[in-house]
Formats: sequence, structure tokens, C-alpha cells
Amino acid sequence: MFKLIRKIFFDRFSQYEKEYGYIKLRNGYCRVYNNIVQGFELFKEPRSPLITIRWAVYPLCQPNANFYRDFYQSYDINDIVNEKNLDIFYEKQNKDSIVKCAETLYQKIDTILLPFFNGMHRTEEAYSACKQLDLKSGDDFPTDEKIFFCLKLKSYDLALGYVNKLIENNEMAYKMNAQYFTEKEMKEMRETRKDRDCALQELANFIQNHDEKSMQNMLETNEKNAMRFFEQKCQKGKGRYARG
Repeated sequence: MFKLIRKIFFDRFSQYEKEYGYIKLRNGYCRVYNNIVQGFELFKEPRSPLITIRWAVYPLCQPNANFYRDFYQSYDINDIVNEKNLDIFYEKQNKDSIVKCAETLYQKIDTILLPFFNGMHRTEEAYSACKQLDLKSGDDFPTDEKIFFCLKLKSYDLALGYVNKLIENNEMAYKMNAQYFTEKEMKEMRETRKDRDCALQELANFIQNHDEKSMQNMLETNEKNAMRFFEQKCQKGKGRYARG
């Protein structure tokens, strides 16, 4: 039934592909808008006739961004309006219920998510939106997205703070897990995370030791690589690329 709901929704939303430059994904859409990547997914809860709308925004300059995997699940649309959706259910084998579910999804995206996305004209607004949503949960969580938003904004101290916090959180997690796992298991765990840990430390060193010109050149290179990725995606699909 989810496939049918998705098809009905796609038919409804297709008007925005050319108008606003959205690219169709397996379960949703994304676009590049003023050096920000915005996207959303229709997410079916496992073993439940409930579909939620999950979304994410990424800086185009982020080299390890989840948009390379078509993954847009950082937030729920309800986070924007501070309420819970209890009406995006559908009844199996009930065509009217399925159509209504698809229409409800479309209406909520059209009236809540798209205006929210359209309000992010600049990197500052995208970074602020992510930060404010996380603060509602009690903390300004360190994420790769925030690091690269801050680098783009030339807020290098803030970016370095997020990197160091991630390094600190990872080390704390290792220490906490030590009491539950054997020495061999802990060694394997560190080996699995070795590349990630090294990448974070290298990024911290880069922020500390390189000048602003080198930093911005690196970000511009990342953006060019990302644009090639999206252009190739558009060539393979039916949609037309538009940067916003």
C-alpha cells in the first residue's frame, strides 16, 4: 500500500519539480537552494499503517553529507509546528483511505514544509533552524552539518567547537562501552570507527592550522563536487536541475 500512496503523492507533487527545482528520490524529493541542500522523505513506520514526513537540510559544501545517499531523516515535519501528527494513517485495502493519506501528506508538505524551506534563503537561516530545533530537545547537538554550516559562515571557532565536541562524545562512548564489552570487542569497535575518528581529528587540525583562503577554497571544491553529483542525478532522472 505504501507504494500506491507514494505514487499518488508523486503525481500530486510533480508540479514542483520544474517550478522549484525538486529532484525525485525513491521516497521523496530534494533540491539545491542557495548552497543549501533541502530534502524530505515519506517514511513508513515498520509494521504500522503510519507514514511520517522526515526532512533534513545540508550545506552543499559538506563532503560526507547524507544527501549523497539520498538520506533525509534528521527531523520530523512536526518538529516545525510543535505538534504530533495523528492523522497520517491509512487503512489497508481501503482505496479512499489510501488516497486521503496521500493527500494529507501532500497538504502538510505544501503548507508547512515548503514554506519552511523557502524561508531558508541563506546559510545563516539553515544553520539557525537546525540549531533552534535541536535546542528544543535540550542541547545544541554537534553534527557534521553544523560544522560545515559554520565553516561556510566563517565562524571557525564555532565549527572547531562542534568538531571537538564530537571527538569528546566519541571518546566518552568508548569509555562507557568498555564495561559492557570485552577487550577484543572494544578493539574491533575502535577499528571500525578509526576512519571517522581520524577524519574528525584531521578536520580539527585543518581548521586550526589553515588560513581563511585555504578554508574557503576547500569549501568551494566541495561545492563543485556536490554540484556535479546533482547534475548527474538529474541527467539520470526525469527531473530538471535548478539551483534555486
